Amino acid sequence: MKTFKNVVGLKGISTLIIAFVLLLASCKKDSETVVLDATDTQNVNSESVSDSYSDESTDMANISVAGAGSQYAGRSEGDIAGLKDIDDKFKCATVTIERTLNISTQERPVGKITIDFGTTDCADGRGVVRKGKIIINYVGVRFAVGSTIITTFEGFFRNGVKIEGVHTLTNVQAPGSSNPKFTVVIVGGKLTFADGKIITREQSFTREWQRNVTDPTKDKWVVSGSASGTNKNLKKYEMVITKDLVYSRACAISDKVFIPVSGTKVFTTDNKTFTVDYGDGACDNIITVSTAAGSKTITVDKDGN
Repeated sequence: MKTFKNVVGLKGISTLIIAFVLLLASCKKDSETVVLDATDTQNVNSESVSDSYSDESTDMANISVAGAGSQYAGRSEGDIAGLKDIDDKFKCATVTIERTLNISTQERPVGKITIDFGTTDCADGRGVVRKGKIIINYVGVRFAVGSTIITTFEGFFRNGVKIEGVHTLTNVQAPGSSNPKFTVVIVGGKLTFADGKIITREQSFTREWQRNVTDPTKDKWVVSGSASGTNKNLKKYEMVITKDLVYSRACAISDKVFIPVSGTKVFTTDNKTFTVDYGDGACDNIITVSTAAGSKTITVDKDGN
């Protein structure tokens, strides 16, 4: 009986050990659930960078149009002065405006604004390097309903990334409104990085300009809408803004923030869905990405990696 008892005891202990090992393995598996792997992180970063680069081009077009003042209506041509004082992004640029002869009138101005950074890399005060040209073709009185600003690029690079595509801004808010509002449609959007990888983008946004009349450096943009394209991993993506994204010029200038400071969007790629939260207004490039497995905080890389 003593021997039998020992055998039973050993069997029971063995069973407990096996059960304990399985439990540990199960706990370890749960604790090591991967929220974002390296590919997921790059996919999210790619879309965020594509968004920020597109937004910057739109912002520069609007600043140029605003800075043109009476020149926009065709009363004069030549250099547009003072943009460097409004935004340091224009530090290295020569900005000129010209009318389209025989078409442009004060009632319906038609013309072109060229932002020329030259052919040699030039850094602004935040260390962002640009070269090439941004071309802005405009039709209609500034801020009039239906007026358009069409932005294209000629050999334009930002931090070594070549930017292409057609950005069309259409004014949808009546003159005198406290906050001008535009639709922003991107066709053929493309970012080509130094390593040869490419991000593409098609976009349909509504963009509200929350102007600070006393200090333009404190302007904000409030954005809603959706976008789609391919990321650096050649995967198709779709993005929908679920809570308005807010861009802060003050944060961009003082803290080199190139993404929204608040708002949320849902991003889907490679059969995975991510919710991206930009926070509560803090000046940083940090986002919280949530999946079915949990949440992870990451810092968006300017190279989309």
